[in-house]
Amino acid sequence: MKSKLYTGLFLVTTALVGAQQQQYTMAEAVNGLRSNLAIKSISQAKWLKGGNSMLFMENKAYLVRDAQTNKVDTLLSVSQLNRASGLPAKMKALPVVTFNDAKSGYFKVDSTYYRLDKAGNDWKVKSWLTVPKKAANTNFIQDKNSVVYTIDNNLYLSTPERQIAIT
Repeated sequence: MKSKLYTGLFLVTTALVGAQQQQYTMAEAVNGLRSNLAIKSISQAKWLKGGNSMLFMENKAYLVRDAQTNKVDTLLSVSQLNRASGLPAKMKALPVVTFNDAKSGYFKVDSTYYRLDKAGNDWKVKSWLTVPKKAANTNFIQDKNSVVYTIDNNLYLSTPERQIAIT
């Protein structure tokens, strides 16, 4: 009776251990790191302020996933952005948008910052702030709605109203 129990236990244990070890060919192990074995990354993932939603980019659109219901909705797509007035030209791809919340954000094209505001199901885009083309090391200060940058080792602050030379 004991020998049957030990034999059965041995068979179950080896079946469980063997089932967890996947055998790969050399080609799958080497080439698979970029395909079926690759870790899926989430592009531009961040939590939206004022809620339990995660924002990420996928298939040329910004998507929002609700953490409680796991429901995914499109927040902004290239076609929605192109329907909005205020852009200098049609966009072929989405720029890197920094969202303040699910209804507002900003992005930069060339040397101009644009503000995005949600109006119903559509978005409104307006030119907001422009920095000189020679500006380097630009850094947006969200609290002050301004940008600091350098030109030839001098520091400048740009607001929607004016540009101030700091040094």
